[in-house]
Amino acid sequence: EALAGVYSTMPYWKIEDRTLAEYLRLSNEAADRALSLDPDLAYAQGIKAGNMSGEPPFDQVQAENLMLSALDRDPKNTTLLNWQGLNLLMAGHIEDGIDFQRRCLEIDPDYGNCAYFLVHGLLALGRYQEAEQLYIAHNSGRTDWSQNVSVDVPALLSFGNRLAAIIVVRVTEGMGDAPVLEFIRALENPDEDHSAGLRAYETSAAK
Repeated sequence: EALAGVYSTMPYWKIEDRTLAEYLRLSNEAADRALSLDPDLAYAQGIKAGNMSGEPPFDQVQAENLMLSALDRDPKNTTLLNWQGLNLLMAGHIEDGIDFQRRCLEIDPDYGNCAYFLVHGLLALGRYQEAEQLYIAHNSGRTDWSQNVSVDVPALLSFGNRLAAIIVVRVTEGMGDAPVLEFIRALENPDEDHSAGLRAYETSAAK
């Protein structure tokens, strides 16, 4: 069961000695072995559900049903709550995704990923003050939150802290000499034509 979880998460943590498809195949095989020994293992079932969302044909409906079945077996499993919440957020079911992240934090208030994605959901709904309070509460004095450009930068911009947003992008691994201000401007003015900024990014990435 634990091996299945390791295989399923490795490609998302920049371990690239195998392809995503290969890692998910190994994860599913390990989860199937665990389930053959104990069909009621909620975590193994949840891993298979998560893997469905990560590879074609991206069967979101079946993945959600399998994840809910896993949560029926282990309703206080914070990892499964986080995964289900994230899947719902990615599918555009923001309120439902927020609910699952809140359930996760009620069980474990220090679960960083649940707080991160809850902030993301709140920002998507325009609930900036609530998002800011949560963001500050979970960042204050903490050293275990990795930088997450997709959450940190929009959050900081919505809070009016442009300089901090620029710094987060600049120090993010892999950004190098990328045109950071073009990225910031695109977030600040999403309806404008950013084709020139995109070309600048493509030129930077090709170096």
